[in-house]
Amino acid sequence: MTETGEGVPPERLISLEGRAAVLTGAATGIGLATARRFAQAGASVLIADLNSDRAETVAAELGDELGVEVRSAPVDVSDEDAVTALAAEAAKRFGRLDVWANFAAIFPMTPEGLVDVLDFPISEWEREVAVNLTGSFICSRAAARQMVEAGNGGVIINTSTTVVDRYPGHPGMIAYASSKGGIEQLTMMLAAELGPRGIRVLALKPTVIDTPTMDDHLASVGEVTGSAEAFGDLREMMPLRRFGTSDDVARVALFAASDQAEFLTGCVLPVDGGELTI
Repeated sequence: MTETGEGVPPERLISLEGRAAVLTGAATGIGLATARRFAQAGASVLIADLNSDRAETVAAELGDELGVEVRSAPVDVSDEDAVTALAAEAAKRFGRLDVWANFAAIFPMTPEGLVDVLDFPISEWEREVAVNLTGSFICSRAAARQMVEAGNGGVIINTSTTVVDRYPGHPGMIAYASSKGGIEQLTMMLAAELGPRGIRVLALKPTVIDTPTMDDHLASVGEVTGSAEAFGDLREMMPLRRFGTSDDVARVALFAASDQAEFLTGCVLPVDGGELTI
């Protein structure tokens, strides 16, 4: 890569060949789709997830399918010691650490979790903030330490949501939305501090994405609101008239991680089918 990437062919700019990436929460959904795209682009990939059995299975499948190194590791992103060890192990295993993507997150997926703000339990607030916001900070800091030590720079990708900008029309999302709003500010602050060290930091902002966990959430929303099809009106108002797929987000994540985006940092990239225009 030249200093600005000028004159480099597009296929080389999008390539992650020779680079190593860690993705948290990547055993399913958006994280898994992104792991696949990173591996297709030539990266060595470590899938880190609380569900260690699922992570091990999908890592083996991706590695066999694509012929690149795909590993797995268990991790609780709210555990500082575990994350620090994960980052060190990834850098040792791959000999480098170029990309870290934070996809691990939790939000209410049962009707019992969709609680009015007046009754919202502090224990649930603390749980969601610990995983979503504090976990993103812990992971980003651990990744940055390894990148700075290696002296090769890198990319950190966080994940926000359009719920930050739009009330979802039902209770129970206050901790999730607040934690994700904090991630956007975290992204800007990390970008400002880490940019001089050659590390770019960006956040993705997806709309409703068709994943198994989202299916559970929407079913719960439908039960609480009495709607046969939760968010159906929103989908019909969106310019593209559909919700997103995991791969819709994964393709933007690949762009963000690659040299195609080497002059982008501190920004939030909407992957929302135009939701925020309505």
